[in-house]
Amino acid sequence: MKYHLLTTFIALPLFGCSGNTLIPSHSDQISVDSVPVGASVLVLGEAMGQTPMSLSTRDVFPQSFELEKQHLYGRIQLTYPGCEPFITTVSSRIVSDGLKAELDCVDSNVPQEKASVSPQAETPPETEPSELKQRLQQLKGLFEEELISEQDYAEKRRQLLEQL
Repeated sequence: MKYHLLTTFIALPLFGCSGNTLIPSHSDQISVDSVPVGASVLVLGEAMGQTPMSLSTRDVFPQSFELEKQHLYGRIQLTYPGCEPFITTVSSRIVSDGLKAELDCVDSNVPQEKASVSPQAETPPETEPSELKQRLQQLKGLFEEELISEQDYAEKRRQLLEQL
């Protein structure tokens, strides 16, 4: 029993120094897109820009932040005039695939498509070759670190290559 307690007290500080385990270590950018395009992106209540854009994982998961903003930690909020605000908690899937949010808009002047929210399913057709190469490398890294299955890797790779 003493050995177990000793191990626990030694291991806890080491785990605490290992960083946020919810964030894959190889990915430092989160792509954020929305329908309609041009939604304001807020992280911890701070305006970060408009969609489409990329966020640093350190912006979403900072090592320090104001205590009163704790409920916003690890979340992205999108706002657009005439649309319901959209807030999502960032998961490892969003970090790896990006966020594609379809906002629920009630204003008839706002371009609407079906109102639903899902992680970005595929790369948009206008993706530049360098971005496509980066996404393929990121996908390969996920597979090599055994964060996704071989089947998921093959399917997503096929989807990305269809964009060429």
